[in-house]
Amino acid sequence: MEPEQAETTPEQDDLALLLRQLTPEQLRYVTERPHCHTDKEAIEKCKITKSSLARWKHEQPIEEVLRLMALDGLTVAREKLRRATSKAVDVLVDDIEHGRKHSQIRQNAAKDVLDRVGLKGADKLELTGKDGEALQVEYVNDWRSSASLPAPWAANGQGAGAAVQLAGSGETLEEDDAGHGDSS
Repeated sequence: MEPEQAETTPEQDDLALLLRQLTPEQLRYVTERPHCHTDKEAIEKCKITKSSLARWKHEQPIEEVLRLMALDGLTVAREKLRRATSKAVDVLVDDIEHGRKHSQIRQNAAKDVLDRVGLKGADKLELTGKDGEALQVEYVNDWRSSASLPAPWAANGQGAGAAVQLAGSGETLEEDDAGHGDSS
């Protein structure tokens, strides 16, 4: 399930296409370069050689990527997340298949990456009553008990529906014979 994205500009489309053509080392360089004062500083941080950078600038449109990145950093972030997806899955699968336990920080980071690319797990929902107390359900006119039915319905064995009031909420949920609820 892909997350819904807003319309993109031609520049964003061009940048996304160019980023997908880069090697992981080139992507690391173009991501680091805007934060450095010189090419030399960036290649030292990325641990690449001057000759590699010179070759990349000749073979790949590195300068065009840097120009487009200056206009749109969000596309770069999406590409990095896309590439990190398989690593995030590996962290989770490694725990399942091999019984290895990564640190909680690493597990949370993997889950965050998957959430951001649209591979989110099920949300958990916990209901509590007033002040965190247990939620109490009170059945009103419960069709499951013939004692609570009006005499004509009880005699025929028919249920007219049930109303359930959630304690502390002041809300009533009425249920028809088919079990469909309607909140009031």
